[in-house]
Amino acid sequence: MLKSLLSLLIVLCFCWTSASYATDWTAPARELARKIAAITGPAAVAINLVNRSSLAKEEIDQIDRDLRLQVEAVGVHAVKPDQAAMDLEISFSENLQNYVWVAEIHRSTGSFSVVLVSTPRSDTARIAGESASMTIRKTRVWSQAERILDLVVLEESAIPLRLAVLNPESVTLYKLVNGSWQQEQLLPITHSKTWPRDLRGRLILREGHFLDVYLPGVLCQTSVSPSMNLACRDSDDHGRFRLNLGSVDFLRPAGISSPGCLCPPLESKHQSRNSIPQLLYWCTDRLRSSGYSP
Repeated sequence: MLKSLLSLLIVLCFCWTSASYATDWTAPARELARKIAAITGPAAVAINLVNRSSLAKEEIDQIDRDLRLQVEAVGVHAVKPDQAAMDLEISFSENLQNYVWVAEIHRSTGSFSVVLVSTPRSDTARIAGESASMTIRKTRVWSQAERILDLVVLEESAIPLRLAVLNPESVTLYKLVNGSWQQEQLLPITHSKTWPRDLRGRLILREGHFLDVYLPGVLCQTSVSPSMNLACRDSDDHGRFRLNLGSVDFLRPAGISSPGCLCPPLESKHQSRNSIPQLLYWCTDRLRSSGYSP
């Protein structure tokens, strides 16, 4: 009796696993092949699949077979890249309701066309996708009695191994040795003026573990000759530097009482209101002087 029950459980598990890959992809493959052929006509193409969805490798392999059969049926022949007149890249993505298949058709002239189809996700796929959750874990990296203006990780493995901590009067380098942090070097910050009361600063890590230090009216940069040192100078650029999303104007030579904020870019003949926002710590004066209103 026990053996029979165990055999039944194994069969049920096998059937459940098989069912998760039993989706019929023929219809979306046929529709996408028809759209591709409408652009390419009879042609030799090199097919490349890119999976950005939660579909398993077994399902992608099945879709690959279905697609190749369907494109052949409409006169589009899959060949090796060196024999192809066009490159066909098909990517798979998804949203909460559908899988989305996007075909990019690249011609030798450099032009390209895009077609796409969508197909509903199965309940099994939705359950699998919902079970794959992301977690955020908060871990204390550093604490000290003195005020911390900024901190960057210089070297890490599974955990941080070297840190740079920006204090009001120095940049301190620490190294993890046998599970405890040891001070590696202290780099004094020289400045000719008194710091504002609500002092702010940033550390920007450059290539080769070099650091740029931005403070109100002061710019410091590290160099190695022969050991690491920090050279500071008065700066009239108000701490402006470039980031991927725009410019960050977060420091000024004197203290400011206005709060920090997130500003959209101001309209100009080169930039529309719909452009990527600029991140600004201090933008009150900029908005006021421009006459900008939301």
